Amino acid sequence: MSKQVIHSHFEKLGEYVLTKHVLEGGILRKATVNDRDAKITTLRHVIPYVHCYHQKVENYEGRMTNKTLQESYCREYGVDESTFRRMCEMNVITLNEKPITKSLLKYKLKDDDCFQVKDMRMDRPIKHFDKLEIIKEENDFVVVTKPPGICVHPIKRYHKNSLFYMLEHEYAHHFGNDLHCKTIHRLDKETCGVLIVGKTSEGAKYFQKLLKEKQVEKQYIARVDGIVKGKPQFEINDPLVCIQRWDNIFKSISNKEVEKEYREICKKNRVAFQPKPSK
Repeated sequence: MSKQVIHSHFEKLGEYVLTKHVLEGGILRKATVNDRDAKITTLRHVIPYVHCYHQKVENYEGRMTNKTLQESYCREYGVDESTFRRMCEMNVITLNEKPITKSLLKYKLKDDDCFQVKDMRMDRPIKHFDKLEIIKEENDFVVVTKPPGICVHPIKRYHKNSLFYMLEHEYAHHFGNDLHCKTIHRLDKETCGVLIVGKTSEGAKYFQKLLKEKQVEKQYIARVDGIVKGKPQFEINDPLVCIQRWDNIFKSISNKEVEKEYREICKKNRVAFQPKPSK
């Protein structure tokens, strides 16, 4: 299949709220009727939801086997027994999809058992987009243009606001409602570009093999503010820090004075000062 643009059905899920903001000095404020001529940034907020973790006993490499769930769970996660019992009473934790009764409290776990833990989640907001470009699609894989500011895989702070979740739910109408994304490679949250996603295990293994054997060439393009003088090729060995997360603006820290300046900017823009090594 050749390049095409597909549109999201996010509004049918009922899982999101959109808000409009104006970016001023690195800080987003809520847009008003007086901001008609300003550049509007639309954010996507996930409505708080309950997520259920499914944990297999066999994944704990014998530490839970032949022990009660209370004993092994409290030891693994540092939970006291009274808190654990309260979790059971509230059905926050269940065993094999069943409520934990007094008799189950004495049950010795087996490797094929599975316990579930419910957790209240609220994803961090991201810049909203409602369409996705497909560069190429075959039965075993799909190549998409990943937008900036979104994680590829679901993680705790970005679960429903992750690309894989969106592909499997918001764009399910395009993929026949049976897509289960397989990881082939990753792009950082701030990075936009070409992303290959496996639609089948065979497709994922094929590209993973090509990447491992270095038969795939990667190119990264950085947008630079200013004019680069001197040699066409140069290295940046200074640590990099994000000073404006909504526009993904990074600065290099060349000395202590610059570090102090960027600390103040990060504080003003409500961004954590977390320098990363440049590569």
